[in-house]
Amino acid sequence: LFGEWFVEEQNFEMYVTVGHDQSMPNIMQMMALVEAEGNVTATASDYETELTYMLYASMLEMDNGDDDDDDDTYSYGPRIGMYLTDLDPSGGGIYFDETDTEATITFVDVPLLGGGDGLNTFQVQLFYSSGEIIISYKDLSLTGSNTEQAPGGLAIGIANGEGDYDEVDLSESAGESYSFPVEGYSDSNELDLAYKQITFTPNSDFSEYSVSATTITDLPASYSNEITVTDDDYTEQSLSSYFEFYGNSYNQIYINNDGNIGFEDGDDTCVCSVCDVGDGDCAAAYLSGEGNIDDDPLFLGEDDYNAFSTLIYAQNYTALIFAQDYVNDYSSNHGQSSFELDSVFNLVIEGDNVSGGLGGNNPGNCEINWPEDPYRMAVYSFVSEYVLSEGGSVGCFVDDGTLDQTFAYVALEMESLWSGGDGGNDGDDDSDLFIMNFGFLDFFLFMFGMPPEGVDNPLMVMINFEEEIVAAQGLTAFGQDP
Repeated sequence: LFGEWFVEEQNFEMYVTVGHDQSMPNIMQMMALVEAEGNVTATASDYETELTYMLYASMLEMDNGDDDDDDDTYSYGPRIGMYLTDLDPSGGGIYFDETDTEATITFVDVPLLGGGDGLNTFQVQLFYSSGEIIISYKDLSLTGSNTEQAPGGLAIGIANGEGDYDEVDLSESAGESYSFPVEGYSDSNELDLAYKQITFTPNSDFSEYSVSATTITDLPASYSNEITVTDDDYTEQSLSSYFEFYGNSYNQIYINNDGNIGFEDGDDTCVCSVCDVGDGDCAAAYLSGEGNIDDDPLFLGEDDYNAFSTLIYAQNYTALIFAQDYVNDYSSNHGQSSFELDSVFNLVIEGDNVSGGLGGNNPGNCEINWPEDPYRMAVYSFVSEYVLSEGGSVGCFVDDGTLDQTFAYVALEMESLWSGGDGGNDGDDDSDLFIMNFGFLDFFLFMFGMPPEGVDNPLMVMINFEEEIVAAQGLTAFGQDP
């Protein structure tokens, strides 16, 4: 029986087997949260294991129902970062209060997520008539040497969500103007804002804000209306008047649990999923909406990754298999030797300086450091577009006359075979199924090359019904594909 299931305007299509009692399938089983009924026995050369969990790839699509082509980013537009780090709102109080002239958001004694006894109290005021923003601080647990413990780093400031920011010293500011003043804090730049107040005053067209700091003894505004914000979530609040921010007027705001305010959407992610502990520079980039954070992995990086990278891996796994099969089966037709595709490499972009990538000397082309070998260059143009979903692409490669085009036809052939065989990723990966000897949470560890705890011989079998592909993947003792 072929069925459809609708949840919050999402449409999941899947094959459903209905038993004699007409019971519907267990969604917990389909998401690998509990063991499925029955099992599959997998026999390898040196071990045998029972695959008792199944995961439908359609569960990983992360479509929020807004039909937005930019779902692969974490930016939620313009934001005010009062204290952007991973907070635990259940451990303190968050308040939204409003008068005719201003809206006030106050975090009172809110701890870090898993951060022990340290508490954080701060407040932001939005003034309707002037567009002025005042952020005030009392006790902050990350002050001084504790800054390096910030989960996901720590950043404070304002930005328009387009990825740019100006590095500033907020505590020493004295009326200087900036387009996007943001400060990231780390072990080399410790937090020093306890009992200080930062005022952001817009210019006439709201394109820049002057920044000034002063010392306080208490929060300037009263608070009483407590609201509920859960971890990695937000609450939407309507404003009685319009507030202008970077040239746009808003009558609603999104109060995010991680100490920031959004104006166009709420933040249901965590900065800790993108940035390492104590990495203030990364948190500042996150606050600004920057897409290419330093050391952002193009493919399953080990130290600096986010959950979306994992899902892209799962959804485009067949494209990687296709590319490797092409290299194995067709390289000799082009007078070339087959090779193993690199599955882990970092491309670091710092302004105009690009390093890492695939080790070539053409970093500026299509935002990928191409390999020197012209054949591999062609192959990796396909990998970059259809597996990594970022950086270079086949079109960018073949249109760039400065790159060696000896094997441009290979890139076009790979793309033609992939698309012509209906293997292209058109967003419909519902037929993919993963069968594993570990559950959903361990699935993420496995994807990052880390063996799930307590699982001997972790193994995942991927089945693509449309392409008739069955592939098994395990991990060696060193966490690399065998």
